[in-house]
Parts: sequence; structure tokens; C-alpha cells
Amino acid sequence: MIKWLINGLIIAGSALMVVNISGFIWYAHFINTKTKQGKRRAILYIPIVLLCFFLLGYLAVWIFGSPDMVIAGILFGGSIFVFIMLILLSLITRSIIQGESLRAELLAAEESNRTKNAFLATISHEMRTPVNVILGLDELALKRTDLPEETRVQLLKIQRSGRHLEGLINNTLYIQNAEAGKKLLKNEAFRFREVTEQIEAMISTMCEEKGLKYQQEVDPMIPEVIKGDELLLKQALMNVLDNAVKYTAAPGNVIFSAEMIKSDNEACVIMFIVNDTGIGISREFLPKVFDIFSQED
Repeated sequence: MIKWLINGLIIAGSALMVVNISGFIWYAHFINTKTKQGKRRAILYIPIVLLCFFLLGYLAVWIFGSPDMVIAGILFGGSIFVFIMLILLSLITRSIIQGESLRAELLAAEESNRTKNAFLATISHEMRTPVNVILGLDELALKRTDLPEETRVQLLKIQRSGRHLEGLINNTLYIQNAEAGKKLLKNEAFRFREVTEQIEAMISTMCEEKGLKYQQEVDPMIPEVIKGDELLLKQALMNVLDNAVKYTAAPGNVIFSAEMIKSDNEACVIMFIVNDTGIGISREFLPKVFDIFSQED
């Protein structure tokens, strides 16, 4: 009975060693196809040669020797150890190769993103010139006092659409600068009421065309001249008010107010409030309001 068990262990160990040798041959082929090791590829075949000698040792002990239970157990345990090491080596290698593949894909995506950003920045800068020309000519035309009412309405539509396009271009440039890590916020003096008057002129026209009532309230305590980023402030307020008009059905109301919360020698805090009678935003979506490219259905 013991002899049969010893022979069984040696036969099982020999069969497992054949599996190990086949596995290392596959592993060497896998590495050769996935990497470029040059002359160092030969090192991958050293374990195969050693395992072949190990297998010959199995057979020599079985055929010419008198193996006992200890020797048979050691030989069988060696085959199991090599088998486990082969599995671990394969898993680690696959993980490394997958990581390199993901790294290559990430580099390709970053290069594509840089190309896209350069293209968008170029197009945005090129579009600024004709848009500014259109807006300038439109403003000159609106200064005429002898314009027919129908023509004035059409010119106001051109102005509003031009301002909207200008805002889209500025938003694109802002995103490019943000992705490039450039300084975004300016701290320059500007007339606050000029900003609110421009907003009122554009939003009131939009509300009038849609049959909405627009109301704007500006706290008289807000200083005439403040420091900050005039362009970004105007863009932010216009985006919110534009959505308010867009998602409010007639008859409805859109109310915009600016209130000074506190002021000292260094800074003032202004609270902007937009109220409308539109569909609003669900509570579930509120945490995603400031996520880029996020919109509630």
C-alpha cells in the first residue's frame, strides 16, 4: 500500500511538472509577444531547462532508485510549489502589462486633449475679432435716433445673440485657461452698476419677447466701483438668468437682486439672488449643480 502511494505521488508530481514546463513555455512566449527584451529573452528559458532537469530527476528516482515516502513527498511538494509560483508570476505580469497599457492609453488621451485644447483656443481667439466687429457696428446703429422700431428690434436681437456668442467664446477660453493651470481670476476695478445695467438690458428684452415680467433690484449701498473679475461675474450672472428665462413659461416672473451683506476697507460681500416661477431644480440634483457638463432632465 505504501509503495503504491509513493508511486502515485511520483507519477502525480511528474505530471504536474510537465504542466509547469508547459506553463513556463507559454509564459516565455507571452512575454516575448508583449515586450521587446532583445537578447535578454534567453533568460526566460532558463527556468524551463531547470524544470526539465527536475523532471528527469523524478524519473531517475522512480526508475533506478528506491524512493521512500519522504523523498516522494519532497518531490511532489516541489512540483506544487513551482505550480503556485507560476500562477503568481503570470498574475503579476498580466497586472504590470495592463498597467502599462492603461498608462499608454492615458498618455494618448492627454495628447488628444492637448490637441483639442489648442484647436479650441485658436478658434475661440479667431472668432473674437468678427464678433467684436459685429457688436461694435450694431451698437453704432442702435445709437441712431431715426431708426424704425422694427429695425431697432432686429438690431437688439443681433446684439443679444452676439453677446451670447461672445459669452460662449469667453467660456471656452476660460475652460482652456483652467485646464492649462493659468491664473483665472482678475482683481481689477470696474463699475458695478454698468454690469447690472448691461444684464438688465439683455434679460429684460429676453423676458419681454417671451411674455415674462422682469424685475431687477440693486442695493444702493453697493459701492459704485468695486474690484474683481468683471467678465466672470457677468458670465456667471448671465448664465443663471438665461436659464431662469429659458425654463420659465409665460406668464411668469424673473427677479434678480443684488444685496450687500457686509463691507469693510478690504472687501465687500454681495449676495446675488435669482427668483423665477419656472420648473426649478429638484433637491436630488442640487449637489450636481456645479458639476461640469451636468444637466437635469
